Formats: sequence, structure tokens, C-alpha cells
Amino acid sequence: MKISINAKGCVTDMLRYPKLRQRVFAAAVASATLCALGTSAFAAAQKQKLDELTVALNLSALGAQPVVLLAENNGYFEEEGLKVNFAPLQTGVMEALSIGKVDAYMNGITPPLTYGNKKANVKIYAGTASGGVFAIAKAGREDELKDPKNWRGLTLVTTTLSTSEHIIRIGLAERGIDFKEVRHVEVDTDNNIIEAIRKGTADVGFLLPEYGVRVRDLGVAILFPNTDLVHDYVCCRQSGNSKAIEENRPAYVKFLQAQIRAYKDYVNDEEKTVKLLSKFTNQTEDYVRAIVYDPVRSAERKYNPDPNLKGTLAFYTSLIDSGYLDGRVRLTEFFDTSIYEEALGNIIARYPDDEFYKDMRKVFEESNLNVSGKYL
Repeated sequence: MKISINAKGCVTDMLRYPKLRQRVFAAAVASATLCALGTSAFAAAQKQKLDELTVALNLSALGAQPVVLLAENNGYFEEEGLKVNFAPLQTGVMEALSIGKVDAYMNGITPPLTYGNKKANVKIYAGTASGGVFAIAKAGREDELKDPKNWRGLTLVTTTLSTSEHIIRIGLAERGIDFKEVRHVEVDTDNNIIEAIRKGTADVGFLLPEYGVRVRDLGVAILFPNTDLVHDYVCCRQSGNSKAIEENRPAYVKFLQAQIRAYKDYVNDEEKTVKLLSKFTNQTEDYVRAIVYDPVRSAERKYNPDPNLKGTLAFYTSLIDSGYLDGRVRLTEFFDTSIYEEALGNIIARYPDDEFYKDMRKVFEESNLNVSGKYL
């Protein structure tokens, strides 16, 4: 049976379309049956015929998506019945995604929101990362600038089209400060952010943790992670070609099932994960631990594949209200939570006593159900 994804509201499809609910239930029952046969029987059944996805992702880049690296190295994609062809990142990837040259892309949140807003053939269906940016200032100004309420009249610097601009907008608004009350400048690299802070041409900068590890030696102080500004804000998302999702939905479900299993490994087995990622990326274990696990040095970056509709809507609203995008296209026209929900349901059916996956379901409900907003 072919399932079509209605473009009007992916969040409510499960409630509005009984056939889709029947498909999810049937998939869960099948998964539970295979579990009863044993893990080896499940893996053997999946190997009979592999679905395929071409994913634009540079596997050598640690910060890109450690959960995907784990899923690949632990053989979860194959166990789920999926062959993933990884295409290294290149320029024009969103365009390649929209015309179907690649099936999926894991990237910052702004590009897929921009393409979706223009009604391109792109759909967001899962998360990649949240958090992962520091607010920094010149050493000696920490006490003055730790409180964002003191930023009125100051110069804030981000990279061009950075997620940070809209996190700042949201965070300042929550504190009663209009974005017009600060001066915002953009530069092309994180290194230029550091230089602007050192030279005093900007007061507060926003920096990726890969650079934050070394700034203390450059006369720059870390104020706080951006999660202090906006709690658990969304960053990178997973997006797919809309037509490919419609025609090859089971492959995307399997892609997320493998990631959900790998996410549990990432959370529960730090030592094994650090060693594996260190070997795979040719980085030292200390560096991997800092970037992936240390809450201070990683700026509280997390890698839950949950789509987080609520957080994405807040970001989309900021893009529209600030004039970057128009408000004619509702987010749910190109945002699909049902793929992740089906994948997580299948995993829970397979491992019904696993509390970790049950907790993931609670997070899903908090972040994706009963969401409201003017651009939803």
C-alpha cells in the first residue's frame, strides 16, 4: 500500500488519516514479531532486501552527526534493512536535495526552512543537533556581560546567516529587549568573530565549540552557552526530498530507527563511543570527549534525532517576524513528525521494556504534540 504525505499538516496526519495509523500499527506489530524471533532472526530478515538512501554528509566531520557515525559503525543501518550511501558535503547541497540528486541532508536549520518557505521540494523530518554555541567577550568583561539585559546599545557579532542571530532575537525578546536595541554585525568565519572581540570592534560574539576550546589562550572569555539564552534551542535538522519521502518512506523510517538505537549508545556508553569516534575521525579521545560530551566545552550540544516541532516553530517565527522570510507558507506544509514517530514506535514495540525509548517518546510528546503558533 502506498502512503501519500499530505502537505497540509503532517503533525495531525496520524489523527486525521486512519490508513496511516493502520500502517504505523502494522509496522510496530511486525517489529515486535521479529523481536520475538530473536535479534539474529531480525537482522537476517532485514538483510534479505535493503532499501537505499543517499545522504549528503561528510562522515569524517565529527561535529556533523556522531549518532550517524555510531549507527554506521555499529551496523545498525544494515540491521534495519537499509543501505546508506554517504555523499561528502559540497556547495549547492540544498539545491541538489530539492531536485532529488540526494535523498537526505543533515545541516543547519536556516537552509531547509528557507527552501521550505519557498515551496521547494524539501521536507524536514527529524533533528540533528541542539545547542552548541558559546557567547564570548573580551577577558575582563565577564561580570558586565554575563547578563543579556546589559547588552542594550552593544555590538553583537555572529557569522553570516548564523543560527545564533535568531536565538539572540528569541532570548532578548524573552527578557523584554527588542533586537533593535542592539547592533548586530556579521562576519564570514568564527576566527573573525574572535578577532572582533579581541580588537574591541564587537562586545559579544557567538562561537562554535570547536573554536571555544582554545579562546581562553587568546584573551577571550566564555560567558555562557547559548542554551542559557534559550533553553534546548534547535540547531541542525534532517531534511529530505519531498518526493523521495513520499515514494520511499520506509527507507527514512529505517534511517531513523538506526539513529534512535545509536542515540541510546551515545547517551549510555561514553567510553565506547569516544574510542569509536576517535578511531573513525582520527581525532584524539580528549578532543572527542570535549566536543561530544563535556557540557562546558561542547556548549551543551546534544544530538537527539527528535524533530522538535515546538523549537523549530519558534525559530521559523523569528525568521518571518524579522523579515527574512514571508509568512505565507505554514511550517507544517514542509515539516513531517510522523516519520520519526513511526520509527520510535517501531523501536518501542521491538524493545517494550526499555525505559530509555519510553523516555524518548515522552520527549517527543513534549516537543511535537499540542503545538500552536501563528505560522504552524
